Amino acid sequence: MIEKIDKGYLGKVTAVIIIPSKKTLVAGDLLYNKVHLWLREGRFEAWTKALDRIAAITDIDTVIPGHGATTNRSLINENKNYISDFVTTVRELKSAAKATAKMKMLYPEHRMERFLTFAIDGYFEQMK
Repeated sequence: MIEKIDKGYLGKVTAVIIIPSKKTLVAGDLLYNKVHLWLREGRFEAWTKALDRIAAITDIDTVIPGHGATTNRSLINENKNYISDFVTTVRELKSAAKATAKMKMLYPEHRMERFLTFAIDGYFEQMK
């Protein structure tokens, strides 16, 4: 079954694939495992709503993210928490350098640091 999810962070619809017989979600770019999320466009609320939508699908045990290793459904909440932490961090610290340091401290195992840098730089560019 293919489910179209309007994740909004790129202003596009993304498709996720649900394999009911395997209780598996193939999430594409909607989910990242131990990889900094691509948040440059600042569509935090839309992405969170898309994650809420797939979290409501209860018949999922296995998640294959677009970035990182296969895992379980707890990744959905981990990604929601990451977005929340990112938003809180950039709004409170008001400095790209400080925000980057804090996110790296909160998520030391995450790869693709350039995604984090692009996201933080994008946030502060939009605030000018």
